[in-house]
Amino acid sequence: MNNSNISKLLGDKIREIRKSKNLSQEHVAYLASLSPAHLGQIERGNKKPTIETINKIAEALDITVIDLFSFDMPQIELCATKPHGNLETINLLLKGMDEQSLAEVLKSIKAMIAFKNMK
Repeated sequence: MNNSNISKLLGDKIREIRKSKNLSQEHVAYLASLSPAHLGQIERGNKKPTIETINKIAEALDITVIDLFSFDMPQIELCATKPHGNLETINLLLKGMDEQSLAEVLKSIKAMIAFKNMK
């Protein structure tokens, strides 16, 4: 998955969630302290938002940042009885990804951990 695909997927996800909540682009932009034009560019995948901007959009939509990145992925059932079910699921999702995609995932994980540690 290259950067333009990720930007497009993220933008599509933002638009999908915004519309499912019957919110206008202008209203979400206002809540996120963004210009409507900037939000529109993000939704079209033309702009790559910063982590801070992604967080503002998530808060404006009353969702988590992780919700924005839950693209259509293969459905893997978590086994609650296994002590490392989540880790095994992550490994299954990452299998078969190329090195560049894995590097992007690692960068995102590091950013999310750093953000969580700031709280």
